[in-house]
Amino acid sequence: MLAGAKVFVLDDFGRVLVIRRSKTDPRRPLTWDIPGGVVESDEDPGVAAVREVWEETGISLEGVKLIEANLGDEIELYIYRSNSSHTNVSLSFEHDQHLWVTLAEFQELDIPGKYKLAAKRALG
Repeated sequence: MLAGAKVFVLDDFGRVLVIRRSKTDPRRPLTWDIPGGVVESDEDPGVAAVREVWEETGISLEGVKLIEANLGDEIELYIYRSNSSHTNVSLSFEHDQHLWVTLAEFQELDIPGKYKLAAKRALG
C-alpha cells in the first residue's frame, strides 16, 4: 500500500509554508502544495515527513505532531504540523516557488481541498 506524509510547517508568525509544483511535475503542475511525499517501505511516517521537508525545502524540523491519518484502501495519508524558526527555503527541483501564507491566504490558493480542510482543523 502506498503511504504519504505531508507537513504544515509554521513560522514564528503562524504562517504556513506552501511550495509550488514545477511546470514539469507529472501531477498537478504549477499548483500549490505543502511539503511532503512518499513514505518508504518500513519507514515511520513521522520520520518520512521530516525527511521530505528537508529534501524539498532545506528546512530541518525537530519533530512533527500528527494532525490526522487517512487510511484508505489505496493510499494512507499522514498529515503533520511543525514549527520552524528557519524560514530560508532552498527548493528542490520538484518545485519552483514558495510562500509563507496566513490561513486565510492558504484557503485562497490552488491547492487540494483535502489540505484546505486539514488546515482548518489543524490551524484554525
